[in-house]
Amino acid sequence: MIRWCTKTIQLRVTPLWRAWVSLLAGMVLLGLNPLHAQPSTSTAEPDEIIARVGDTDITQAELTAAVWRTNRQTFYHGKPPQGQEQVFRRKVAQQLINRILLLQEARRRGIEPDAVKVQARLDAIEKRYRNTPGWAQQSAEELASLTTYLQENDQLRQLEQQVRRVDAPSGAELRDFYQNNLDKFTEPERVRVSIILIKTAPSAPPAAWEAATQQAQQLVVRLKGGADFAGLAREHSAHASAKNGGNMGYVHRGMLNPGVEQVIDKLSAGDVTDPVRILEGVAIFRLDERVPAIRQRFEDVQERANQLWLRKQSDGRWQTFQEKLRETTLIKLLDPSLAG
Repeated sequence: MIRWCTKTIQLRVTPLWRAWVSLLAGMVLLGLNPLHAQPSTSTAEPDEIIARVGDTDITQAELTAAVWRTNRQTFYHGKPPQGQEQVFRRKVAQQLINRILLLQEARRRGIEPDAVKVQARLDAIEKRYRNTPGWAQQSAEELASLTTYLQENDQLRQLEQQVRRVDAPSGAELRDFYQNNLDKFTEPERVRVSIILIKTAPSAPPAAWEAATQQAQQLVVRLKGGADFAGLAREHSAHASAKNGGNMGYVHRGMLNPGVEQVIDKLSAGDVTDPVRILEGVAIFRLDERVPAIRQRFEDVQERANQLWLRKQSDGRWQTFQEKLRETTLIKLLDPSLAG
């Protein structure tokens, strides 16, 4: 009910609304930051209709307030990066449209708010903030608006539950899902690596980097001559693993610098790299062990496969449902800047 949103958005900042936003911080469209003043009115008329969703209008005032509040909950400085303001405004407008579409559908289905759940939320807010200065003086109008918002959220919750509900897959469906998504049931290759790090600050002059490289090259010569890697690591390495003889343990692909991974990919167990420059300095790596990727048996991952299948089906239904609402509801963007 977008008219309710307009009324709520225009309320003054009070302890009740501060409490509400603290408790419902994730609801960015209608969250309120008490540390900032209300937004100034756009050059457009506040009541100018900028979009129409079915028989429900969105006004300039609603979108301006929603953008203002979402800005302050999304960006550290309270505004999007320079040049992204219009993109962000369009995104917030789409969020408002989605909420209207879903509320309209919930009402078409006859979904009523769960009074017990809504009251429990109100009681929790009252219990948490009853000692906030000014709490007792909140107007009935403000409390009614908060109640309405919580009721609408509960309708949306129930609608999503209905749409996402799926039956368990058959055995054949589950096996097909497993076969078609083997990457999800495969433990990736991992390697056990040791390191000797000659630490060098990123901002150090070229001479310092050259000295670190020369020191590392001397250590490589000693290692290839049979010197003990663990002993040299304890003596020379500035890496946290030095106390363990340079042993970094097992790492999966993506945990190391891509350039380092490319070098290690060419090694056999026991091989030592030439000096490699990384962000922290100059390093020498030794490949201690390579454990190949292991595909898990269907019987061992059947429960996980079932959960993944249900999630995929549920997400797909929810996405398709929202797309269909958009296709079957007349949505007019009366403000050209919202298109695109």
